[in-house]
Amino acid sequence: MKKGIALAVSLFSSAAFADPTIFNMELGKTTESQLKSMYKAQHAGTNKYSNGNMYSLPTSAINFEGLQKVTAIFDTQGVLVAVLTTFPK
Repeated sequence: MKKGIALAVSLFSSAAFADPTIFNMELGKTTESQLKSMYKAQHAGTNKYSNGNMYSLPTSAINFEGLQKVTAIFDTQGVLVAVLTTFPK
């Protein structure tokens, strides 16, 4: 019984350490140049929290129903730290 519980915990814990990915962009790994090669991104300014660049992505390029706006936020080293989305109420 204890081995079964240990096995279950180890299987679930490995999933918790997986790199989060949204719309084919991996948080903490995707760079600005990779984003630009995947999507027709437009520079949307500098994020006041990360001091990195922000990019607006075309929702037509992302197959997700109801998606109205997508903003990718990078840190000062050009690595993706957040993806903000807007949906209708």
